[in-house]
This record gives sequence, structure tokens and C-alpha cells, in this order.
Amino acid sequence: MKTGNKILKAGIILAVLILTNSCLEYEITTQVHSDGSIERYFKVSGDQDMINEESSITLPADSTWEIKTWREPDDSSKNKPDSIYVYTARKTFKSYKEMNEELKNAPDIYNMVNMQVSLKRKFRWFYTFIKYTEIYQRHFPYNYLPLKDFLTEEELRYSLSDDKDYMFDPVKDKFEPVAEADTDIVFTGKDSARASELDKDIEKRFEEWQLRNINEDYCDALSKVLSKKNPEAYQLMLDRKSVFCDSLDLEGAPEDGDDQIEMLKIQKYVISRTSDFLGISENDILPSENPDIQSFFDRLAYMRLNEWYTYNHKTILPGKIIQTNSTRLEDGNSTWSFRLADFYNSDFEMTVESRLVNRWAIVVSIVVAGLLLAGLVTGIIKR
Repeated sequence: MKTGNKILKAGIILAVLILTNSCLEYEITTQVHSDGSIERYFKVSGDQDMINEESSITLPADSTWEIKTWREPDDSSKNKPDSIYVYTARKTFKSYKEMNEELKNAPDIYNMVNMQVSLKRKFRWFYTFIKYTEIYQRHFPYNYLPLKDFLTEEELRYSLSDDKDYMFDPVKDKFEPVAEADTDIVFTGKDSARASELDKDIEKRFEEWQLRNINEDYCDALSKVLSKKNPEAYQLMLDRKSVFCDSLDLEGAPEDGDDQIEMLKIQKYVISRTSDFLGISENDILPSENPDIQSFFDRLAYMRLNEWYTYNHKTILPGKIIQTNSTRLEDGNSTWSFRLADFYNSDFEMTVESRLVNRWAIVVSIVVAGLLLAGLVTGIIKR
């Protein structure tokens, strides 16, 4: 990812944690049966502690799932490859609604990816059309300032990418995905300088977009508390909002310690600076006593989801696929491979539609047609 961990910083310089060089790979298979039931299969590979403690998807743990775990050699260039931990879970649901109900996160859970599934069936006598849709809901938890005021969608994807995924095109004066770029370009010193300049500009606008959204969210949460507890401090914050946000100096927040310890340090830092600026007691705005402020810090912690996680989905439908927005088919099934950048600022939707031949309808039609024909022939003979 560009400049280290901008997504983890989110304007606040958050620690890279122990996850910096780690990755979890999710393989999710959804098989839809002709009766509308759905089998869901999870496979997660990576570090065991990360899977148990840092998974971005709520993984099943109850006995209604068929759960298996094992270790296997890692595809490593080391002389002695490390083993990786593998977790799998499988369960069949009567309907997509039942699956949604079990897999959904609680409203106050901010550190897990939210997914929503729908299944539509249209009966057309000889055929039944089945359309499956799954949505990874937008990760960035703020809606105050839209991305378009700061970056293009492509610039956002560049900001969240690895260096190897993009390259600079001096003719177009932009970064392009390697798959679309002209790899034969010979760079001059001037081109390299421009690439560095553009990279820093995109980074600056990316961090400004996040930081200003975070500031707005904090002021919104603080307003709900102070408007009731301390109207004078509330009015001061409104009158000097810009200065107040600058005084928070979120870029200077602490960045030492593990995840939980660091977030507690950040909370203390923000509360202390708020107290100093508004001249109020820290006890009046403690997260433990004010749910709105606690929710702000929960949303902030949610942005620490590791950007190196990869998601691979396969959807198996009965019948023949007639439409899909996937870019790859495996054994006639739609597959998607994506990362956090694909659903950071907008929902990521996977959709596939199949056409299932109703053989019984064909048989019934043939029988009915045969009976009608036999009746017609009999009538002609009697005449």
C-alpha cells in the first residue's frame, strides 16, 4: 500500500501493529440449490492468532456448522517453509433469509465486514431464472464529505494499492493499473520526479478526505453530548469548529502499543485536548459514560481492518449462467477476487443469473400436446 499504512492512519498515525507483513486469505463458496436452499463454505488461511482475533469476517463457531482446522506448508521461498493455519466451516441454510440472519453483525459491531445476500427466482414454465446477489457493504464508516470532492475513484484505488499494482504513465500524467499500462515506457529523471510529486499529492488529498470526515464525526458525537450537558461549551465548539479541529491535532496521536492499548491512548489524547480547548472536565465526555462518543471511537477502530486481506468468492447456481458481473469463470461458475480497495468507499456487488430448464414442464407439455393431438386424430377418424 502507498506510503505504508494510510488506511490504518486515516489521518491519525495509527500503528502498523503486528499485521503489517501478514495476510489472511478468504475463500468463500456459495452453492444455491434448485429448491432455494443455500450451502455456505468458508475457508480462511493465514496466521492462527490473526484468524482467531483479527478476522474481518465473523467466522462461525457453533455446532450447527461443520468446522475443520489443520495446518499445511506455506508456499514460501524460505529453506524451511512455515506452516499456515487453515480454518473451514460449512452449513446449509433453508433460504437466503435464514443465512442473512445468521451471518449479520450486531448494529454496534464496527470491526467486521458486513455482507448482504439476496436470491430471486422467476418461473417461466419451461425455464426458471435464478438471480443471486451478494454485497460487501461500504467499509469507510463516514458520509460527511464525499470522495469526489477530494479524489477520483481510481486515485482512491491507487492510494490503497501495492506499488506493484500501478505504474505511472508520463503521457497521460496519471497512475494506471499495470494490466492496462504501457510497460515499455522508458522513464526519464523528469518523469520519476513527476510521479513522486503526483504520489504525494494523491496521498495528501486521501488523508485530508479521511481526516476531515473523522473530525466531522467527532464533532457530531460531541455535539449530541454537549448540547445537553454543557450548552456553553457546545456553542463554543460550533463557533470555533475549524480551530477546534486543528487543536485536536489528530495526526499527532499516540502510535505505540498493541491495538487495544493504542486505542485507549488515542481516546485519552482526544478527550484531553477537547477538555483543554473547551474548558470542560474530561469526566463529562468520557466514552464510558457517553455512548455517542464511544461509538465514534468504535468507528475509528473499525478502520484498522488490515488492507492486505484478500477475498475470493465462488457462486454455484443450478442451470446455465446467462449473466454475471464477474470477470472470471471457473468450471462454469462465477468467481470474484477482490480486496479492501474494492469496497472501501462504495458497496461491492457480486451478481450472477442462471437459467434452469424445467424438465418436468417439458414432459407435461409433451404429454398434454400428445393428448390433444390424439384427441384431434380420434375426432377426425370418427368423422
